[in-house]
Amino acid sequence: MMLRACLLLLATALPLFAQEAPQPPVAPTKPKEIQIHGEKLIDNYFYLREKENKEVISYLEKENAYTATIMKSTEALQDKLYKEILGRIKQTDLSVPTLNNGYWYYSRTVEGQQYSIICRKKGTLEAVEEVMLVSSGIGGSWNQQATSQSSTSIAAGSTVGAGESGTGKELVGLSNNVPSLPGAATVSRRP
Repeated sequence: MMLRACLLLLATALPLFAQEAPQPPVAPTKPKEIQIHGEKLIDNYFYLREKENKEVISYLEKENAYTATIMKSTEALQDKLYKEILGRIKQTDLSVPTLNNGYWYYSRTVEGQQYSIICRKKGTLEAVEEVMLVSSGIGGSWNQQATSQSSTSIAAGSTVGAGESGTGKELVGLSNNVPSLPGAATVSRRP
């Protein structure tokens, strides 16, 4: 029985060794001297930070093509694992609300959205929801719809917080667009 299993494994793996594996792309080294805290450092791959450099883009495309080629045989497994993990995650959910300065702050997730939505309600949890931050706007385009002048939305790529004065008034008027999300409410301006 053990011999049969070994022969089956060998017969399955043999075609993988018969094919010549593609060689990974190798990024050329371009030494750059950097001074940090009085220490001289050499970074051979510093240029890879240049996102608009055509040479860097070309190298990254080659790297992505290589990865796709190597991982091609595992696509079905990847899909199966992704669906299994997704099936164990509660996609529409709320965090535990926290009371702070008369507002209940919480985050919620919506099925189909990759990131959470940060919200608050004034006074009670039955009050109108105010969307503070829609972090799905960080990575790409999102559907926007015009709202009234009293609405404000903040994309996650922005600097967000109470601001230098600590009042949060710096956040007023950053945008008059609210993403079109299921269950999203109008966002009220701060006084």
